[in-house]
Amino acid sequence: MWRIWKSRNLLVYQKQNNSWRKDLKQAVMDAEEWTSILNSEEQPRNQNLHMRNSETHSHWTAPKPGWIIRDSQGFYLGAGQGLGRQVINVLEAELQALLMAMQHTWSCGYRRIIFEGDNQMVFKLLTGKVQNFKLHNWIRDIKWWGEKFESIEFQWAPQSCNKAADRLAREPLIPNNSFVFHFYVPYYLVQILHEDHNTLYLQHADVKKKK
Repeated sequence: MWRIWKSRNLLVYQKQNNSWRKDLKQAVMDAEEWTSILNSEEQPRNQNLHMRNSETHSHWTAPKPGWIIRDSQGFYLGAGQGLGRQVINVLEAELQALLMAMQHTWSCGYRRIIFEGDNQMVFKLLTGKVQNFKLHNWIRDIKWWGEKFESIEFQWAPQSCNKAADRLAREPLIPNNSFVFHFYVPYYLVQILHEDHNTLYLQHADVKKKK
């Protein structure tokens, strides 16, 4: 349409009479030039969008599942690390770590156990206070394994009391291993476990004083 309007102006104001074939050829060239400009502008936008999406997906990396087993007095009994399947968010990572810890402790012969974690949403999901259809399979598997224990509890603990498990989860697995059980306390957990045990001891002492 623009090329026709330009041809009309040339005829009216400059007395130039172009043939329809020339106008058609010019119109095709104009369209090709316009398409080329649009594509050149769109390509960087798509590249930038792809880069932003890639940065968003790669920003968070799931830690490896890790758990620590203690007795009722807080003494270290062992620790496990596993290579779980790929998860896409923090909640899936937490639920996977819990499920693997349940499977491992059950295989070790523990039947009366309390599982602690610092993610409140996990415990809301397990108690039914919150529902999430995308996490249904995780919750179902956890409840199925929970029925195997004689006594089982899920308790929330502040992050300050879960430092050892968090530190263990950040430690890389031994190469070519999908599971590692630490019979002895790893050197990087010694100080953290010592601090945790002292905190637990002081809390029990305060409870006895109040009684």
